[in-house]
This record gives sequence, C-alpha cells and structure tokens, in this order.
Amino acid sequence: MKTNFTTTIKSATLAFAVLMGSSALMATPPPVAKTVYSIVADADVATSTDWSLTSGGASCSCTPNFTIDAIHIETDAFSVGSITLGAVASLFITNGSVFSVTGTLILDAASAVNISAGSGLSVSGDLVNNGTSITANGNIGLSGNYTGLNSSGISGSGGMKTGGIVSLDVSATTFGSGTGCGAGPCATGTTPLPVTLISFSANNNGTGVSLSWSTGSEINNDYFIVQKSIDGANFETLEQVAGAGNSNHVNNYAIVDNGSVTAVTYYRLKQVDFDGAATYSYPVAIESAQTASAQLSVYPNPTAGTANLSFTNLGKGTTINITITDISGKVVYANTSITSSERTNTNFDASSLASGMYVVNAICNGNAYHEKLMVSRVD
Repeated sequence: MKTNFTTTIKSATLAFAVLMGSSALMATPPPVAKTVYSIVADADVATSTDWSLTSGGASCSCTPNFTIDAIHIETDAFSVGSITLGAVASLFITNGSVFSVTGTLILDAASAVNISAGSGLSVSGDLVNNGTSITANGNIGLSGNYTGLNSSGISGSGGMKTGGIVSLDVSATTFGSGTGCGAGPCATGTTPLPVTLISFSANNNGTGVSLSWSTGSEINNDYFIVQKSIDGANFETLEQVAGAGNSNHVNNYAIVDNGSVTAVTYYRLKQVDFDGAATYSYPVAIESAQTASAQLSVYPNPTAGTANLSFTNLGKGTTINITITDISGKVVYANTSITSSERTNTNFDASSLASGMYVVNAICNGNAYHEKLMVSRVD
C-alpha cells in the first residue's frame, strides 16, 4: 500500500501569504466538526450498530469517520481491512481492550493516539506513523513493519514488538530511541509484550479447517485458546493449546477444526499469560468447501531465494495478474498468466531483493488477494 503526502497549491499559497503578512489569509480557519464515538460490542468497527455517540450519550446506527472523529475502543474490536487515521482524528484504546487491525494502519499525523495500561493495539500488517505522537502505556504488536516519519514518536510505560523491522527517519523516535532495528522487542518500554505473533492462518482442507500460527518469541505464555465465530463478533472456545512459556525462537502451532463450517467462519487466538492476563489476535475468515473461492499461498516464507506463489480453487483458463511491492508501494515484480488447471504455481526469484517485508498482490475473477512475503538474505 503506497501512501502519498502531497502539499497542494492552495496550502502553499496560504503559507506564502502568512509569511508576507496577509491579514485576509491569517484568520484562524474554523475547526473541523468532530463527533466522539465509543464502541459498545465486540465486533467489526465497520458495523454501524456497534457504536454509540459519546458526545450526547445516544446510541446510533452509524459508523465513525476515521479521518476526523474521536474513536474510543472500550471493548475488544477489530477491523476487516486497513485503516487510515486522519490528521484531525484521535484514537483511545481503554478498559483493557484490544483493537485488532487486519491489514495496514496508517497514522497520518493524527491528533492523538492513546493506549491505556492493560489495553493493546494489534496490527496484522504494517504500521506507518506519519507524525503522530503515540502514548502507549499498553502494548503494541505488529506482524509487519513499523515506519516512523516526520517527528513521530512512541512513549509511555508499555512496549512494542514487531514481526518485521523498525525504520525511523532522523526526526522519529520509539520509547526515547532514534535507532531502527530488526524483528523482535527492539522498541520496548518497561512492559514487553508476552508473545510476538508472526502469523495466524486458516485453510479449508476439504474435510476440516487447518489452523496454524507461529510466534517469534514468548514471555510467560501459559496457553492459547482457539476461538470460533459464525458472525465475526461472538466467539466460542474451540480448543486450548499449551504455550512455550518463555522462548526466544520461532514456535509453530497447528490444530484442525473438524466441526461444521458456515458460508463464512471466523477464527481468532486468545493468548493467556501465567498470571491470567490475555490478549487477542486479529480474526481470520474461511469459507466453506461449497463456497470456497480462490486461495493464494506463498512459501517458503521467509525466503532467501525462490518463493512459490500457489493458487488453488481456480477454473481452467483463469487470468491471474500478480504484482509484488515493497512496503513503500514500489512494484518489484509483475506477471500475468493463464491457468491450465484448478491449481497453478508461479516461482518468484527474490534473491536480488533487499531483506525486508514485501506484499504479494494478485487479481483474478474480479477478486483481490494479498499475502506478505518476508525476504531474509544472508550476505
């Protein structure tokens, strides 16, 4: 996903007029209308019925505007897709809640982001911070990369762990540090995250749903609870899996759900510490075998050389358009192919790419598919 930050001619003219002392243009612009919303149920943040108006106290069938409004997350919530928090907007995660963003989170110089103690922000993609000051007394967990720009910063008594890399420009900081780093708890306050979740996926194998996840490190991790939902909001326990306790290497976990699967079924992980504290993963969705659409998988992942891009559930003669981009949105690979069977494979040579996170984008039958690819070269 590429983010462009463009100064318009109008803005440039205004800035020049102010420097020249134009009284007509120096007047303070009227404030942007902002409404304060509070999430009131465990659900997708795009679901209008799960919000209430904090300013005025009335419930509403409405959805906040993440570019201008004040958003209060007071119970576990998630987004199906990426989110951009605009320059006038603010985000408050409180009351021990976890806000899970399924995709990329962009903070475009947001007015405030505050994560209270015991609460958390989980991002399954990258976090791009373009000038926002984040107060993190709770924890931040990223499966992808963190990019700090334009005097952005993270401070507080909480911590941050990434599955990718932390890169900062000369003006950005994380917990007082101005130095970027590789994957792990490199940008950490006084309370490190208990578990770094690298990946969590679900695949329909025809007779059941195979669920697998990997952790990069674990601190005081007692167990995982795999949860299942038919609506993406109300989850029930499927199975409990013992954690590794304390570990600084990759651990892989897997179970199979042989129960019934509706048209779309959601899964998530609940991770529980030895002291009973819990955090939640982002949810993943799977379709039943009767309604299953095409699926994209990328392996080996991470890779230092060739990666295999594999599609299943495709009809013969389907056209697939594939692009691979870096985290800035630059295209590093493009290919169009026509399938000869329901399963097709494309080999991609990643040996010439720099180490880091890339995104595989594929379009077929009018649908878009995205998978992360980690390139880890040993020079």
